[in-house]
Amino acid sequence: MVTSNMGDSPVMIVDRNTGEVVHTHGSHNWDNLEEYRLYDRHCQKKGVRTSAAVYNRFNCGNGQLPGPQGDLAPIQIFRRNEQTGEMEVDPTNLEYITEVMAGWGAIGGFQSEARMVLADKVTGETKAPCPGYGHTNWGSVVLLDQEGGAQCTRSFADWAEQTIAHTIGDTPTVSVTAVSKDAVVLVMSDGAADVIGYSHQIGRKVAELCKSDGDSTMKSNNEGNTHGISANRIVQGLGEWILDRGSSTENYGLKNGKPTWDDVTIAGATLAELDLSQPRVSCGSFP
Repeated sequence: MVTSNMGDSPVMIVDRNTGEVVHTHGSHNWDNLEEYRLYDRHCQKKGVRTSAAVYNRFNCGNGQLPGPQGDLAPIQIFRRNEQTGEMEVDPTNLEYITEVMAGWGAIGGFQSEARMVLADKVTGETKAPCPGYGHTNWGSVVLLDQEGGAQCTRSFADWAEQTIAHTIGDTPTVSVTAVSKDAVVLVMSDGAADVIGYSHQIGRKVAELCKSDGDSTMKSNNEGNTHGISANRIVQGLGEWILDRGSSTENYGLKNGKPTWDDVTIAGATLAELDLSQPRVSCGSFP
């Protein structure tokens, strides 16, 4: 299975029997350290300045925070290690954001429902972000002339970022993955994934939908019987489940039956067998 993605659109391969999920997408977000290091090397190769990645749009178009230096400057996520020359998470700015946001009741970020946090085993109360994840999930952006730019390091049509910040541009991440006949391949917008958060929940739902479908035989137009799971039934079931979750989740919601938080688009593919021998691909999309 060959898959590719741009921006923050996730691509998942799910085992329909176990619900196990394998990610094949690149995380093109400004808080992704490996992606930022790749971007930094890209800029050095071109002989241009590496633009800063900053937390959310604090002090550059959205909200004012004094910052660790008290200067109301945009708060940068990374700094350059003087010994190695590599970019690394700035510990001072991370500590500041963690403390200030915790005081507002936000631990582990607020961009997605998926929060990598440590919780009290008895009470379930969120205590702190997991080590290595405190700088993520804040909806962070690139800094363009003291204003906040796009949230993605590369995507279609972000001409300002490509011109001013010299980003990698519209080059996608491409993956080639060997899959079994039980694989369900899902490509979705970040709006579909954000309201669910954790990918294992999506995998579990796929397995549940497949089980309820009973691995029933699919009818193929004028070609006899095919055996397998219909991708269309899976993505329709996922879409309805996501909208239902969004309707009852704080800061999300529906208006006239449509999501208010973001675009919710899902495309899926499954392997079907024609006459138990010839592989076919079943495709579906939502909405």
